[in-house]
Amino acid sequence: MSRSSPLFLIVLVGLLGCASDPEANTWRPTSAEIDPISVIDEPVPTPKDDSQDAMASSNPRTAITRDFATAISARIRCGERPDRCAITQITASGSEYRSFLANLMTERVEAGFRTLPGIGEFRYRIESIEVTDIGRAVVHTCSLDSVV
Repeated sequence: MSRSSPLFLIVLVGLLGCASDPEANTWRPTSAEIDPISVIDEPVPTPKDDSQDAMASSNPRTAITRDFATAISARIRCGERPDRCAITQITASGSEYRSFLANLMTERVEAGFRTLPGIGEFRYRIESIEVTDIGRAVVHTCSLDSVV
């Protein structure tokens, strides 16, 4: 064997490897496989009762914390089904975040990107809450996101 034979063999193996179907090792979930209604394992929001409303009116930070947790759960579902993201329900009208999230979900729908339920985790801690005016607040968080 000449000295050029090993190089030829490596190139040949590379060409043969590339000749296979590029989709052969690609998994594309169907919507039935990742339907968030049947897969997500999270608490179901309970209807508000009078005691919760009374507590929220006496301590707005409690209501903000509760609403923020609901919005985070909805945002996680947006990653799983960007075509069904409830952007107007979880963002403030005219906010930069609403514009950002709408653009992000549009990009993900067009590219076919979705996160997979149960792969990774999203954790957050509320560090501070600033009530800016009636119905608006800024929530500062520290978060860890390893969702794939």
